[in-house]
Amino acid sequence: MSVQYRIQLSADLGALLPPVGDMLKRVNDDMASIGATEKLSVRTKAFHLDLTSERELNRKEKDIVEKMILDKFAVMQPAWKVQVESFRRKSGNVQQSVS
Repeated sequence: MSVQYRIQLSADLGALLPPVGDMLKRVNDDMASIGATEKLSVRTKAFHLDLTSERELNRKEKDIVEKMILDKFAVMQPAWKVQVESFRRKSGNVQQSVS
């Protein structure tokens, strides 16, 4: 039996796309020039990871997988500020192995 999961990730769009980051910086600079202390930022859920497991994962195992993903992004792309938005079993995807 195999079980498939979809792990939805989000990231800072301004860090992913420098033109968006430049635009956000200009907007934030303009806001600061009129005394606003708020900062505009944009996140995107534009990517996900698919994971196939030989069995159902328990919560502790899912936590370990999430931590491994976040740790890798934190080292390789820290500016992206990646977050796990959801970790769900894909519906209707259990496959039985034929012996």
